[in-house]
Amino acid sequence: MGLRERICRDVDGPVGHVSEALGRVAPPNASAPPLVLQFGVFGGRTLRTLARAALAAAPTGPAAVLYGFDSFVGLPAEAAGNRIAHDWHRGAFAATTRTRNDTVARARTRAAMRAIAKQTPGDVRLVPGFYDESLTHARGRAVARHGTATYIDVDCDLYVSTARALDWAFGAGLVGVGTMIGYDDWWVLPCTTPGFGGTSIETLGGEARAHFEIARKYAVSFECVCGPCTGAANLSHGWRTYFVVRNGSGADAGFAMDASAVGRFLATNAACVAHRTRRHVARWVA
Repeated sequence: MGLRERICRDVDGPVGHVSEALGRVAPPNASAPPLVLQFGVFGGRTLRTLARAALAAAPTGPAAVLYGFDSFVGLPAEAAGNRIAHDWHRGAFAATTRTRNDTVARARTRAAMRAIAKQTPGDVRLVPGFYDESLTHARGRAVARHGTATYIDVDCDLYVSTARALDWAFGAGLVGVGTMIGYDDWWVLPCTTPGFGGTSIETLGGEARAHFEIARKYAVSFECVCGPCTGAANLSHGWRTYFVVRNGSGADAGFAMDASAVGRFLATNAACVAHRTRRHVARWVA
């Protein structure tokens, strides 16, 4: 089983739909060590799962290179005109305790990064900082020396962070045909927005808006390969959405659920129902 298939299975648990596209579209740089990027590391749980999946996919092959990007001091402010869940406030999901002392803050960030790296097997490289500062052209060139990413994990919650991360990855040439991109928070806003029942998920903001925009900006054609982004999925379980880059000559976000399928997901998916019942209603950022 290849790395992308293992990620579909291991990161979010067994899924009811894995598209044959993963067989038709080969991963990039198949002969080189896989490159995995994660945007939104927090405490490193998913990063550890990705590292273990990479080792299991090629136990005797070239070791994967994993980059983890995070401020480690919590979320930035969301851009106006987007919805946010009630717990997506500035500073949320910090991997360290907050302090106004810059020296102490840097020391705490380094300690958090060391702990995450120690617990994560393989070649793991953590990059601290908000994305408008850390995702530079120079860093893009440095990461691109490893080739095109096999997998990009997006756990940014916010539109502003996801848009910056994706634009940087595409602009640096880190995304190509066969790259798989997975989103952790695609469904949070639809599930916590009263009355939502359509397919225009991108109008709410968040990770979905950034994904649709990047498809148009770079004329990329995606295909849903696992998780609830196609009506063929078992919509009662599964949460993360995964898309593979099919080609670079179109502008197709790959979201293949009509209004009826979206409605079934909102009504029956266990995680969606839990988000709706346990969280406050999502709100617009002015």
